[in-house]
Amino acid sequence: RFGAMMRAMDINLQELPFVIYACFVLHNYCEASKDTTEESHVTEAIQHDRDDQPDPEPDF
Repeated sequence: RFGAMMRAMDINLQELPFVIYACFVLHNYCEASKDTTEESHVTEAIQHDRDDQPDPEPDF
């Protein structure tokens, strides 16, 4: 539903609460409007989150 959330974002930590709040508002608006998300998109997003993780940094 929100493709921009699937990539890294350069957000000032002081502004982060506003971004999170905006996501809640958009989500609730979509829910109230009966805007649906296809199951395949949800599955793809979950798989992306699992596969696209940074390599762990070695402990020296």
